[in-house]
Amino acid sequence: MDDHYHGRAYRIIQSWNNKYCLDVPGGHAFEGQIVRWWKCNGSDAQKWHTADDQYGRRIFSIKGHELKLCLDPAGGVGGNRDGQQLQLWRCHGGPEQLWFHTDFDTMRDGFSLCGWP
Repeated sequence: MDDHYHGRAYRIIQSWNNKYCLDVPGGHAFEGQIVRWWKCNGSDAQKWHTADDQYGRRIFSIKGHELKLCLDPAGGVGGNRDGQQLQLWRCHGGPEQLWFHTDFDTMRDGFSLCGWP
């Protein structure tokens, strides 16, 4: 879903098969904050910006609505494992913060961390 928030396009990242969205708990965004699936409610805590990489490829970062923090696997590089939590972290453009769609249901980061509910 594309819409606008403070003049910028944003997306609500929603699960395909239910009514849950990627959410910042309590809307309190800070470095290290773990994100979660939460019932979709359209709040600012569920608004995300996506941007293609610097070469225009359909590889993108997922930024919180304040644009300073990106979706990042907790533990950083080498932290990719089953059950890995996702957090907000300062955007630095590393491969663990770059995401792409592999098919209709799956999203991956640059180190093969998959995201789907």
